[in-house]
Amino acid sequence: MKPMNISCKCALALLFFVFFRLISVGQAKKEQIVILSNRIDSLNLVIKQQRNFSLESIYLLNFKLDSIAKKLIATENGFEGLKSELDQKIKEKEELILENRKIEIEMINLKEANSRLLYKLDSMSKSDLDIEMVFVEGGAFQMGNKGGIIKVGNSLFDIIDEKPIHTVVISSFSIGKFEVTQAQWREVMGSNPSKFSGCDNCPVETVSWNDVHQYIQKLNDQTGKNYRLPTEAEWEYAAKGGKDSRGYTYSGSNNVETVAWYYANSGSNTHSVGTKQANELGIYDMSGNVLEWCSDWYGVYGGSFQTNPAGASLGEYRVLRGGTWCYDAQVCRAECRSWSEPEYRGVFNGFRLVLPSNP
Repeated sequence: MKPMNISCKCALALLFFVFFRLISVGQAKKEQIVILSNRIDSLNLVIKQQRNFSLESIYLLNFKLDSIAKKLIATENGFEGLKSELDQKIKEKEELILENRKIEIEMINLKEANSRLLYKLDSMSKSDLDIEMVFVEGGAFQMGNKGGIIKVGNSLFDIIDEKPIHTVVISSFSIGKFEVTQAQWREVMGSNPSKFSGCDNCPVETVSWNDVHQYIQKLNDQTGKNYRLPTEAEWEYAAKGGKDSRGYTYSGSNNVETVAWYYANSGSNTHSVGTKQANELGIYDMSGNVLEWCSDWYGVYGGSFQTNPAGASLGEYRVLRGGTWCYDAQVCRAECRSWSEPEYRGVFNGFRLVLPSNP
């Protein structure tokens, strides 16, 4: 056998080297593939675990949401039950309030009917010309108000016309226990000008200052007496209770409801005289029902000490006092002043009388 030459040997060696190199590279590639495959399996396992975890979380979350929804539904049903019960109680309370209001109105009507009956019975024994009077012992008092801002309805007013507070001395006199009634007016004048007619014991209204003086002149002619309108100072002194004054805001009370027919309780009309509480002197309706004409011309107060003041010597308006069925409570205060043209016939304007009096 002939020995291979050098070239053949070299070629063979190179062939074996390449073969073993290929085997070595293939082995390395295989190992890399195995490693990558293992990594893929690991990632798949992680992904699967994560997916299972997410599904479990979603399931738990849905379970909790379902529980909350059921609780909300139960709570809503409970609230509906409570609301229904509350609505029923509110309805019952409203019915009770309405029933109480009806009873209150019936009591007012009964009281007024009783007052009218007593008035008619009293009228059978005496003439309507008999004006029941209350003696007011003279004395000194503080007339007016320190002033300030008050609210009447939705408006604000500066009550400058009620100041300054000043000392006034009043001589004794007698004043009507009640406002002059429609029956008393008709007895003298032969007719009834009142808008709220049909109530003989209600105060006469829709009368001007001039009308009132015609009535007084005829009344004095028929009775031989000397009736007149009160001065503004006499009116306020009597309204405040004279020497028996307790310093009330209204005539006889700090609670307007107890002594006055005014816009909040009048039902938009006048009421029989004497159906509210009297003041300290036993005089009725000096707060509310109708405004009352006074003899004075309207003017500003003087700040000095005065005795039996008679108001301004001249003017355009005459004074009215006492509040009315259609006015705010603030206008029913004892110091509050109103005024109007002497020829004006207002549905809220009435009057009471005064006599120079002996006790």
